[in-house]
Amino acid sequence: RNNIIKYRKKKCCYTTYKIFTNLNTIIVVNRTFYYNSVKDKFMNNTTKIALYAGSFDPFTNGHLDILRQASEIFDKIIIGVTVNTEKQGFIPIEQRVKLIKDSVKNIKNTEVVSYKGLTVDYANKNNVCALIRGVRNSIDFEYESSIAQTNFSINSDIKTILFIPKHENSFISSTIVRELIKNNADISNFVPKPIAEYFH
Repeated sequence: RNNIIKYRKKKCCYTTYKIFTNLNTIIVVNRTFYYNSVKDKFMNNTTKIALYAGSFDPFTNGHLDILRQASEIFDKIIIGVTVNTEKQGFIPIEQRVKLIKDSVKNIKNTEVVSYKGLTVDYANKNNVCALIRGVRNSIDFEYESSIAQTNFSINSDIKTILFIPKHENSFISSTIVRELIKNNADISNFVPKPIAEYFH
């Protein structure tokens, strides 16, 4: 089919991604994806900036997995911690930002910020060319497809790229981690070290 494109990277197996042209959405199927082809074909900005937005309450190894994959494609990743003024977070927003900064300090092309309002509006104001999202299962896919379509209707210049986490991170969610914390369970296998230490 025309919307299935295959590339081959040296010493690497074929990998596939699917482009939903009506949503301006790309799905990265696995980590051996030929990233330069995405950069050359779809990202025309001189500096390629992506926004990875979410509540990250807390930031997990699944989030870190997605971030590492995205950092191989883009020149800069803005990790945007969204502020919900109608809902109190599990971790205070300022502390959340600090913990994420500590967790991603070895990924040099990242910046951690917090913001209010629509993600697509923040992206437009900060020269973002793509929105980064993680997809663990079909439920996530259906949800993210709807969000991508909404964002596309607001600003068709901003693409959405959906990343699939590694198998060992595919079941981790902030909701699960919060429940473990509430029940005094060990979370060290599910979150970066700074966050595990924060709750220790």
